[in-house]
Amino acid sequence: MTSTIAIGSTVKLNKVLPYVKTAEAKPMLRPGTVISSEEVGTVISCHPANNWGVRFARGSFLIDQGDLETIEDS
Repeated sequence: MTSTIAIGSTVKLNKVLPYVKTAEAKPMLRPGTVISSEEVGTVISCHPANNWGVRFARGSFLIDQGDLETIEDS
């Protein structure tokens, strides 16, 4: 499922990440286990270098576009 990512898109990770960077004013690295492999998030912002701000249950994180896949609404 590869389609265009846009703000408001529903996405999930396509692989387990070793760490993730928070999308806060003072970002910090968190272990990748804060986001489960099947957790669904919502794209909330676009950042330089193909990074997207995505809100998951445990917070908002900056995720590279290559690590995301869109979820089709059913």
